[in-house]
This record gives sequence, structure tokens and C-alpha cells, in this order.
Amino acid sequence: MSSISIVNYLLSRDAAVKALVANRVYPISAPQAVDQAYIVTNLVSRIDHPTIGGAGQNYRERIQIEAIAPSGDVALAIMEAVTLCLDEVVDRNVLTFKDVSCLSAGVAMTDTDDRNNEARRALQQYQVWWKRK
Repeated sequence: MSSISIVNYLLSRDAAVKALVANRVYPISAPQAVDQAYIVTNLVSRIDHPTIGGAGQNYRERIQIEAIAPSGDVALAIMEAVTLCLDEVVDRNVLTFKDVSCLSAGVAMTDTDDRNNEARRALQQYQVWWKRK
């Protein structure tokens, strides 16, 4: 859950994101009775890049970030704030991880629920970092 921890930490401290979702940034799933709008993060894949000496402890994880909102406009605004927040993360130390960088994975989508009561905007990003020694 390293990337989830990294992304949730960064998003929960970003003023633009907080203005849109307050403290509603959740790992894996949101509580059932949560108010809209909110963000959910999920791990898609993880790779430990090997080196000649073995495991490199240089990790690359792909994470999906979803903005759930009462309208498409709000979902798009949330994801714009998320993108601006994470695009600024290059070689930063975050929590117990060093040299963290966030990179676009080139996947983005939108949809609505069956009753058209909520809109969803999702994107995927890579997080790359070194394990602290």
C-alpha cells in the first residue's frame, strides 16, 4: 500500500483538493454513507526494479485515483486539482519514502452511476520511489 499511502498523504494536505473534498480521501473504498464529493485510491500494480546485485528496492507502482461527485463538472474539477497536486511531485521525500516522483500512466476515464446520481472521473498514475536505507 505504499503508493496509496503516498498519494493519500499528498492529496489530504493539498489546499485545492481539500477545498473540493475536505478530508474525504480514502484508500481502496469509501464508507457507505460518505458525503459526495470524495476521492478513492487503489493499487493497480507494483514492480521492484532489479539491479545486478538483486532487488533494487526501487519501486514503481501504478495507482488508480477516482473522484466521485454529484456532477461531472465537480468530478472534473477534483481531478484537475489532483493532477496539479501530483504533477509537482518530483524526487521528493514523502513519509518514509525517498525520491518520490508521480508520473502520468496515460489512462483517464469518466462515467456515471446507473441512476445518473453521481459522476466519476478516474485516472491512473505511476509512483516511483526508493526504499529508505
